[in-house]
Amino acid sequence: MTAYPLDIIIPVWNRPVEVRAALAAFVAASPQARLVMVNNGSERETESILHEFAEALDDRALLVAAERNIGSVAALNLGLAKSTAPLALVTTPFIKVEPGWFDAGASLFATNPDAGSAAFRKNGGSASPTPLEADHGSFEAMLLRRALYDAIGGFDETMDGGEWALRDFARRSFKGGFKTFSLSNKHIHFLQQRELGSALRREERTALARESYIERWGEPSTFLLNCPESLFGLQLDELKSALLHSVRQGNQLIVVAGSKIAKALLAGGFSNPHENITLQPLPRFFSSKALKKTVEQAASNGPLTIIVSEAEIADKSLQSISFSDFMLLTQQRSERYYQRGTNE
Repeated sequence: MTAYPLDIIIPVWNRPVEVRAALAAFVAASPQARLVMVNNGSERETESILHEFAEALDDRALLVAAERNIGSVAALNLGLAKSTAPLALVTTPFIKVEPGWFDAGASLFATNPDAGSAAFRKNGGSASPTPLEADHGSFEAMLLRRALYDAIGGFDETMDGGEWALRDFARRSFKGGFKTFSLSNKHIHFLQQRELGSALRREERTALARESYIERWGEPSTFLLNCPESLFGLQLDELKSALLHSVRQGNQLIVVAGSKIAKALLAGGFSNPHENITLQPLPRFFSSKALKKTVEQAASNGPLTIIVSEAEIADKSLQSISFSDFMLLTQQRSERYYQRGTNE
């Protein structure tokens, strides 16, 4: 039996027109891959399309069937359990791929041994081609390393089948020693999907999934870090490590720095270390006024934003802590949620 470097896992529930188009595109653009099609309780027309592709592709296809619709996440897990390739793409019938779509992802995994998953970003043609560490992946098009699945298992089927299930998977990945990335890809096109079912039911499920996430990993926080020149008794690499550790725990960081320090941060690799880190350089002149405006905007956008600063900030509506307290909070969360043996 041929060993393929990539398994494409695609759960299917009806939508025969989209299914046929997606499968045909994957076959044409992915000669090195095997299709793992999961029939998630589809009606006869769609089921016959899956059998047609399975017969035509022989060992380049594997058809797995559920007796009924078990949910998209459970169907993905069923496909992952049957996958044997070192890399797997989890996807849907609502994307269209072109030749060359796999190259960027294969390169990312080849050059980053600690990459566990990589989600392809939408509108890839206009986005930066540089891969970024990401808060979480995507069920639309995401590459997974088999070693990650072997280490932490599949997606949580009891959650929302969306953002919170993906965030939970990313936190488990981090705990297992793997990073989550995103990257643009001009050879992947995302089609519009129609959400089915009750909007109220989806909202309730999302709220319950968020509660489960917080119980496992703590409440995600937004921190605004004011980096004055006096901070730099702290080494840049030490600061960068602390910030990355925090965002890998699911937090958002807004890093505000004066012109001189911002240049030092950029030179030290802060241009795009993680999508949850935003660097806002302050102007050389009137920097105090610009800082005040940034803090006021943070207060209006997120009243739970926590200020991290050694100096007193004018806005008293926001909680303020020191850099040492921020480092301590990050360490405490790591010990509580991310040590081996916790959350298991």
